[in-house]
Amino acid sequence: MNLLSQFAYSYGTNYGYYHSNTSSVESMGTWFILLLLLIPAVAIAGYVIMSLFFARIFKLAGLPAWKAWVPIYNQWIFFQLGGYSGAFVLLPFVTIIPVIGFFASIVYFVFFCFAAQEIGKKVGKSDIFILVPLGLVTFGITTYVWFYQVGNRENVWNDSLGKESLAEGTILGYAETEEETEVQEAEVVKEEKAEDKE
Repeated sequence: MNLLSQFAYSYGTNYGYYHSNTSSVESMGTWFILLLLLIPAVAIAGYVIMSLFFARIFKLAGLPAWKAWVPIYNQWIFFQLGGYSGAFVLLPFVTIIPVIGFFASIVYFVFFCFAAQEIGKKVGKSDIFILVPLGLVTFGITTYVWFYQVGNRENVWNDSLGKESLAEGTILGYAETEEETEVQEAEVVKEEKAEDKE
């Protein structure tokens, strides 16, 4: 028996067992490094896919697609398209507070589902709304299916269906309000009258 085996034996440990544990620790380190690389890759892929879906919905609503690529702002607009305040997007930042954060996350998710339902109504797809909350069970897969169905290019946006969109005419610079349109039309009429007099 060599010295290391005697030492391990005196403590009731088999040297071979100790040696195999070392390789499993190295294996765990490899898995840990793979997870450190995999988690950001999945997060980036999810962000890109969601931004593409937001862009499709924003185009249907007549908004510029670049807004879909701005984090947090894209969800703010999503809530407003659904007729709810964009401030709901700030609720996940409260999750730092233990109990209040839990309830804030639930409120955020519920109003995200409400906004999704209203947006679904505006494109005539209210019957597939259940796919959004079902995403909790399916790890988001059904939510992606909902976004794909709603963002389909064949759909037509009808803002009169469902709850009125708050994205129109807000100070953040969305579509023009009726008042702005009437003012512009009045200016055009004045210019035409001035040209007729000359």
